[in-house]
Amino acid sequence: MAMSEKVEEYLREAESSLRAALAFAARTEKVMVTQVIAESISRIDSLIETHKLIDKLETRRPGDKGMWGMFHE
Repeated sequence: MAMSEKVEEYLREAESSLRAALAFAARTEKVMVTQVIAESISRIDSLIETHKLIDKLETRRPGDKGMWGMFHE
């Protein structure tokens, strides 16, 4: 099942806010704080992109080569 547009929208908004926080934190906070913010951004992006990939794999039809070739003959 595809991620709903609303969930992806909220995740993108959170990612945008975290990027703003990271830009400010890079100038004023300890390294650990910036590292955790950067990891959070990365995890949100990975969640969205991985979900898209899984959705593509789940909706493959038998014999579909797609962009990765045949998984099984």
